[in-house]
Amino acid sequence: MQGNTQLKTSRSAWARLLGVRYAAFLRAINVGTTNRVKMADLRQWCEALGFARVRTYLQSGNILLESERTDPEAVAVTLEVMLLERGFKNCSAIVRSEPQMRELLTLEPFADARDGLQYVVLLRTPTTLELPALPAKTNLELVGMTRDAVFLWGERGLSHEASFVQKKLRVSATTRYWSVVKTMGELLLELA
Repeated sequence: MQGNTQLKTSRSAWARLLGVRYAAFLRAINVGTTNRVKMADLRQWCEALGFARVRTYLQSGNILLESERTDPEAVAVTLEVMLLERGFKNCSAIVRSEPQMRELLTLEPFADARDGLQYVVLLRTPTTLELPALPAKTNLELVGMTRDAVFLWGERGLSHEASFVQKKLRVSATTRYWSVVKTMGELLLELA
């Protein structure tokens, strides 16, 4: 019989075996001329950190991945450190586990909304604070709010409403079209 044989398994292989699936939404990626990154590079960076089955959606920092980490906050911090080490400024990661995405997708926040633009502001951490009325000059309406998401509707695009939400709720956040969040959730479920 041969001596002890050590099994060497990469972190990404463990993630595939024991992985928790996540949707990560990176704030301030590919907006204007700062924090520019090709999604192929972003996928490669995530894989180098040990994440598995990494996929991106669109060019705005939407990532699907698996990890052996069981805490979405640990995944968020890992992604933020990666971006910081590469010189990115003012970026944050809002991460949702598969169960959290399933719960979000069961909501129908815009069922009664008129035609227009539908946004979700994803909050980094849950809040019990209530959002005060949006400023009168805003072009958006508050449709609804959960502990970790704010739903906005408007006829025109965003200006500074997302930063208003973030400031008033005192939590890091990022904004996406509701259709993007729904698609990310559907793609995440396909990873199963």
